Amino acid sequence: MRFRRQLVIGWPCTGDFCPAGDPGGCLLAEAPAIYRPRHPERSGFYQLFETHFDSYVRAYEERFEARSGPLRPVVARSVAAFLDCGRLQGGFARIRCEKCHDEHLLAFSCRTRNFCSSCQAKRSVLFAEKLVTEVLAPVPHRHWTFSIPRVLRGLVERDRKLLGLLSQTAYAAILKTFQALFDRADVRPGCVVSLQTFGAYGANFHPHAHALVSV
Repeated sequence: MRFRRQLVIGWPCTGDFCPAGDPGGCLLAEAPAIYRPRHPERSGFYQLFETHFDSYVRAYEERFEARSGPLRPVVARSVAAFLDCGRLQGGFARIRCEKCHDEHLLAFSCRTRNFCSSCQAKRSVLFAEKLVTEVLAPVPHRHWTFSIPRVLRGLVERDRKLLGLLSQTAYAAILKTFQALFDRADVRPGCVVSLQTFGAYGANFHPHAHALVSV
């Protein structure tokens, strides 16, 4: 971690060094973080899609469509956005400091959900902060997970609109459980549901719901 010493009038100096020769006028402060491009094209995950995704799309109809259904347009859009994410070729902003006139180029992000690890990590942090500060009540919460029988998973993979039904039935089960537990029809626990669909039908496609439930 890099530090720099700044002269701040009126603040006591707590260090042993004073660049201004005034032990009573210095403050040891952390320097701003240095921007470093993340170079996603160097990762094996990026190279896999850059090299083979076009071949996968061309072969999809013949090899996979009969079992997994048509290739959804969002798949190709997400991969194309990911391949441009964090790279100057996909567009960038020029950032310039008005004081020192230093500048650098900041590549645009794709902001895709789940597929891009960098954008998803930022999305997760921002969503968690929003939940804590704006959504969740200041009461204890528990994490519950809901799934569906394996025999139904292929149906959900072919018709993603059914994922909304999974979320609704998850909350219906929570509500019924709480009302039975307290023997009251007016009990309504708070709940935030997040849907996830990992894998593919041939590789354990697993639609499920994570729920944060107030208790």
